[in-house]
Amino acid sequence: VITGYIAVPKMPYQIGIDGSRLWVTTARNYGKDYPPMVLESAGSDILSWTVKNPSWPINKTWDGSEHVLIDSAGKRAYFGNIGYSPDNIKKYDITSAESPVFLLENSHGSLGSNGQQFVLSEDGTKIYFAASGASGYALQIVKTSDLNKETDLALGAYPNAVAIDSAHIYAGKASDPKGVKVYRRSDNIFIREYSFGSQETL
Repeated sequence: VITGYIAVPKMPYQIGIDGSRLWVTTARNYGKDYPPMVLESAGSDILSWTVKNPSWPINKTWDGSEHVLIDSAGKRAYFGNIGYSPDNIKKYDITSAESPVFLLENSHGSLGSNGQQFVLSEDGTKIYFAASGASGYALQIVKTSDLNKETDLALGAYPNAVAIDSAHIYAGKASDPKGVKVYRRSDNIFIREYSFGSQETL
């Protein structure tokens, strides 16, 4: 059941939830006005929202269609410019919805290119990053403290999907034989692989 509609000034791409705030990235096909928006709810009224355009640092650019991850405390946001060569991840302090503070960005090019999906660990310390153009076609595990790689998990061409649960990492690849590899999170050990038909994709 649709309970309401929120009118926004730009075409949304992806949404990150931070308590009563939604951090909304902008689709790349919307002109050139790409900085993310913030939608803030009015208390318990889910149908009443205020659209804010934060004052982002002027020396940091936005490419559009960024992916966004928000930590469980609602204090840190990670924006990834997915699908570029190279791909980069930016870390912001989002305590203020009006003036987010840029904290750091990974070393340019260190995470490969053509990123597809990334997820944040429950404790906010790691990002699992699937990029089709990653070095060695590996699934990359990135430390959020400094946005440097902690390790690579051998996957195969071309990494295009990732998910985690409390015990496992699930990583998909698009090359034949297409499939999903499963790793144990405690030590990153490979457990098994699920293979799909050559005409199927994740």
